[in-house]
Amino acid sequence: MKVLLVEDDIASLRLQHRMLTGWGHEVTACENGGVACELFAANQYDVVVSDWIMPELDGLELCNRIRSIKKRDYCYFILVTAQSRTENLIQAIEVGVDDYLTKPVDSVELRVRLKVAERIVNLRSDVRVLQGLLPMCAWCKSIRDDSNLWESLEDYFSSHTCAELTHAICPTCLARQLELLDKQDSAASEPHLLGPEAGVESK
Repeated sequence: MKVLLVEDDIASLRLQHRMLTGWGHEVTACENGGVACELFAANQYDVVVSDWIMPELDGLELCNRIRSIKKRDYCYFILVTAQSRTENLIQAIEVGVDDYLTKPVDSVELRVRLKVAERIVNLRSDVRVLQGLLPMCAWCKSIRDDSNLWESLEDYFSSHTCAELTHAICPTCLARQLELLDKQDSAASEPHLLGPEAGVESK
């Protein structure tokens, strides 16, 4: 994942950076919230790991500004803090923080948080795809997937969502089908005329 790491303590910054890169993440590191805000505005990140107390712009304000940026893929925000008071943590969640870690950062806890972040980011990405434009064949109603392959509408939703499709009849189609059945019944009940009435001469 692409991770934006924000920490004003150089030793902590180097330690967390080494952890994250060692786990295979693409990491951009900076030392204050102001620079982080500029970086985020110019790039797309999957996760932000940010200290709370920093000069220029603290972690809460950074999170608040990130959440104010519209039409972007969802970014998971992990706040690193020495504060443990419940009211402070509630404030952080209300601003838009997804998770938090207490200092000093434990490598196992950080890795677990990132695994959760990856699941959430992937789920949000799937939702975004479903909310976007889907290429659909005008004739057979098949959907073109990310691999440029066509599949039925039912198969597409089965592979991209947890929903199970069941078939029903909408009121418009029901009325149309009943009308067709009435016409068929009416045609079947009409007598077939023979002889002079049907324009055929009797012998």
